[in-house]
Amino acid sequence: MMRTVALAGAEKATTQVGFGCAYLLGPGLDGAVSRRLLDAAWDAGIRHYDVARLYGQGQSEALLGEFLKAHPDATVTTKFGMTPPTFAQRLLQAAQRRVPGLKGYKRKEKATFNAAECRASLELSLRELGRDHVELFLLHEAQVGELVHDDLLRFLEDQRKAGKIGDYGIGGEYGVVPALYAERKPYCRVLQMEWSVFGPKLEIPDAYRVHYRTFAKPAVALGELFGRDPELLRRWSSVVGAELSEPLTLSRLLLKASLDAWPGSLTLFSTRREEHIADNTAVAGDDALAGPAARLARLVTDEGAEIGAALYA
Repeated sequence: MMRTVALAGAEKATTQVGFGCAYLLGPGLDGAVSRRLLDAAWDAGIRHYDVARLYGQGQSEALLGEFLKAHPDATVTTKFGMTPPTFAQRLLQAAQRRVPGLKGYKRKEKATFNAAECRASLELSLRELGRDHVELFLLHEAQVGELVHDDLLRFLEDQRKAGKIGDYGIGGEYGVVPALYAERKPYCRVLQMEWSVFGPKLEIPDAYRVHYRTFAKPAVALGELFGRDPELLRRWSSVVGAELSEPLTLSRLLLKASLDAWPGSLTLFSTRREEHIADNTAVAGDDALAGPAARLARLVTDEGAEIGAALYA
């Protein structure tokens, strides 16, 4: 059975594994297919959904909102900062794909991290989601130099106290976390970042952690290393007690190792395929994987520094 975890700032728990909505309404995923992915995640036992204003060209929150009408107990993260294209910009982008060399304007990549734009984004997100609050509200890919408007922090704290958001923080790449935590710690109540057992240790004791990219990229990197060094593959497989040349086996053990390393943290994954949803959630509740996953994690700690340095450069 899948673990549950307490959410930062929330009085209720959710499943340790959450579904990332980054691929919804993307290439090859129309509304019907995207909705089936949301349903498959729910049927597999997942109760947390991670979305953003950017996802699905700005349309994924509305799709998730339709899903949430039937599942009011689901918990939700959404984000502010990365801006989706406007309708006019989407038309231009489509025209540019059809007519090579056609020039147009470049859309603004990010909002300004201030209270006014944050308020507008949060209010729009809540309308699209059909909810009066979200459990987690994150600043999307915020950098240290962008968090210079004091009114933003006051706004976030006011919304937390008013119950519009359970808690707030920053979602982005692993490499910016140390600087954010050192220089903009008040914003770092929640830190959502890529992390796997290859990741170097981060000293962020006061932050609620949310992890993503816990197994796919590391599995590819480790598989490539095994391809170059068959003796390493043989030795690691023997120590772990599993055939690590099988990509699915390797991915499952890396996911289990990550989940077990941080049992109180939320872990996200995104996929375009329904069968991957069932498999990933099965890993979370499979106690038989705990031993092999722990042995793999020890090998990674003892011998995987080179791969870790490449993954988190």
